[in-house]
Amino acid sequence: MKERITFIKGNGYRIEGMINLPDSQGPFPTVIFSHGFGATFRNFTHHADAFARSGVAFVAFDFCGGGPDSLSDGSMQEMNILSEMDDLRVVIEKTLELEFVDKEAVFLMGESMGGMVSALVAPEFKYAIAGQILWYPAFVIPDDSRKRFEKGDNTALGIQLAPDFNETAMNIDVYNIISEYTGPVLMIHGDEDKLVPISYSGKAQRVYKNAALTVLHGAGHGFDGDDSMAAQTASIRFVQANCNPVGERRITDYNLLSQSLIALIEDVPHTIANLANAAALIYEAMVDVNWAGFYKLKGEKLILGPFQGKPACIEIPVGHGVCGTAVKIRKTIVVEDVHNFPGHIPCDSASRSEIVVPLFKNGKVYGVRDLDSPKVNRFTPEDKEGLERIASIIEKAISCED
Repeated sequence: MKERITFIKGNGYRIEGMINLPDSQGPFPTVIFSHGFGATFRNFTHHADAFARSGVAFVAFDFCGGGPDSLSDGSMQEMNILSEMDDLRVVIEKTLELEFVDKEAVFLMGESMGGMVSALVAPEFKYAIAGQILWYPAFVIPDDSRKRFEKGDNTALGIQLAPDFNETAMNIDVYNIISEYTGPVLMIHGDEDKLVPISYSGKAQRVYKNAALTVLHGAGHGFDGDDSMAAQTASIRFVQANCNPVGERRITDYNLLSQSLIALIEDVPHTIANLANAAALIYEAMVDVNWAGFYKLKGEKLILGPFQGKPACIEIPVGHGVCGTAVKIRKTIVVEDVHNFPGHIPCDSASRSEIVVPLFKNGKVYGVRDLDSPKVNRFTPEDKEGLERIASIIEKAISCED
């Protein structure tokens, strides 16, 4: 089923798009597609149809001023990278509100400049985006824009650019920004691409934490025929491989996590180093977690220890907040929604659920291990059991002198 959709930007501009839905009952894994420079989503309807036939909803749209035939408001002389990033933010936020969308399986997909825009925006939504699919992403744009700026050339592919396009684009630190996205990324690039050399995707693969680069031999910029079908098939399989049936949660393998942690901290006589490595390992191993760390009990206060995530509260009195309460009752606390926990101490406004596991040494509370998630009801009974097993491993690595 196809239906038109309109998104409204803050400046009142309309972003026009199309939704392709599978012929079955949702919610569905959902792809948000961004077209390239001068193009329109209507150039990719055959791919949208293929995704829908495979059970994946496809949301495509025209950037404001994104091409001569754009259905959205604005002209190409108003468009730059930052304006397209704003467009995509609006589309992501509104798409996440749609009833047919499986909120655990939303993917960004983009081709050429749309691929670069997707990659730049993804880190801002890294807890909502399950993966990225980037076809010949135009990470060359900052370099090309700098060359045009130095020559005083304000055209690209024969099209007059916005007055600030080159100056804006050339100052974007692409690889530093995109490296903040930690989810899976699939890049597909032709090794005969003269417009965007494949080396730019090769560099992206190195800075991403979890990226694969599929090379289409002999393909240029833009895929046709067999290359188009190969890219389409690989992209659909990527979505299917990185989402779960509706209602199922991606499960942490606590046996593997336990083995990895033991190998990392066993026989290491330095508590701070062990806690730091444990925080990093847990943070990387668990999905939908935005903070993982430790607090050490000193007197009647918990003091911040090694952690991964945003800066946190330095001191928490015993009996206050989730961490302080866990110390007081000497038990693990699982909070489905922190907004409903009396006396919750907010450190990261994005956090919605939390689990706190007390750590013991010689029968006394040493501190706590704290995990936060941006998802409501993130932590299951299986997580509680698994994380308590992890806590027992950490307790053995705590030095008596610390």
